[in-house]
Amino acid sequence: IAEKRDEQGIVENEDGTGTIRKSSEISVSCTYSVENDKLTITTIVLNQQTDAVYTYTVTDRKLTLTDDSGSNEYTRQQ
Repeated sequence: IAEKRDEQGIVENEDGTGTIRKSSEISVSCTYSVENDKLTITTIVLNQQTDAVYTYTVTDRKLTLTDDSGSNEYTRQQ
């Protein structure tokens, strides 16, 4: 699990599936793929597919996702 300060988080499983937690009460299933330095996270909500493409870096216990709107940093939880 990687978490941000405001109860948001990402859980990524080894099989390319995962969950994005938007708050303590809302989460969305997702799939993801990695190609070179690009991470693509795909969600489907109400039959609407969204593909979010990020460049990413991993250092120590931190994952940083960057897109056109800026960067988000997540810290791996044990």
